[in-house]
Amino acid sequence: MSDHTASTEAFNDEIFNKVKGVIERDLGIDSNVIDIGTSFESINVDSLSMTEMFLRMEDEFEIRFEDGFSDFKTLRELVANIDRMVIENAARRVA
Repeated sequence: MSDHTASTEAFNDEIFNKVKGVIERDLGIDSNVIDIGTSFESINVDSLSMTEMFLRMEDEFEIRFEDGFSDFKTLRELVANIDRMVIENAARRVA
């Protein structure tokens, strides 16, 4: 299972801004109400929207959520895990 990040950990601004853009564009949620601590529940993301959003994230960042994504509760958790997967993918390409 993925290791979700504690709320005090730093986050990648570039990834956060891309994620926020996908949420705004694909789900029609105003980016002004979204911050790194936003929970998916608080912005009323249902399971179908969540699935579509995560498929978009996989394409956007060239990653795969091997363990699924239902455990992600906040954008901070999502951004931290995308960041980790992007770094791991880059390391594999170099190796």
